[in-house]
Amino acid sequence: MTPQKPPPARAQITPAGLMFLAITSIGWGFNWPVTKYLLSELPPLTMRGSTGVVGAALLAGLRFCAAKACGCPREMWLRLVMAAFLNVAAG
Repeated sequence: MTPQKPPPARAQITPAGLMFLAITSIGWGFNWPVTKYLLSELPPLTMRGSTGVVGAALLAGLRFCAAKACGCPREMWLRLVMAAFLNVAAG
């Protein structure tokens, strides 16, 4: 006689998960018409540059608001730089 496996745990959908899903969906959907409008007003390079600066500023603000330390071990720097370069250059 072989022992029976317990049934797999069923995934739970939490209210916070649904809230984050809704925020992401609305933000992603709202991004397209706003970008289309802004590209009719601004050159594409200015648009991409400004969104990069705003995104970096928001991430830096979130990082400084967090109570945890944010660091990368020294031996991971080369892999991190290569991943960042390939993300930008090959993306």
